[in-house]
Amino acid sequence: MLDLLLPVPRIVVAVVPEDYAKYREWKDGDHLVFMGELDNMPGHGVFIDRAGKTHWGHHPDEFREPTEEEL
Repeated sequence: MLDLLLPVPRIVVAVVPEDYAKYREWKDGDHLVFMGELDNMPGHGVFIDRAGKTHWGHHPDEFREPTEEEL
């Protein structure tokens, strides 16, 4: 799970369980930029994919920090 108190924006890696894959526009292991938590929806964040599309309302626990090898 992401620590919401760390400075933003930062790169994160998607962790998409198989049963959620059909509902997500990204796949397991995709990199996105985490922009921060929504003020009016605690526990939900704003993410930007490689195409520049903004995705909001997703739970930060669906993402993790990348390893050095993934950067």
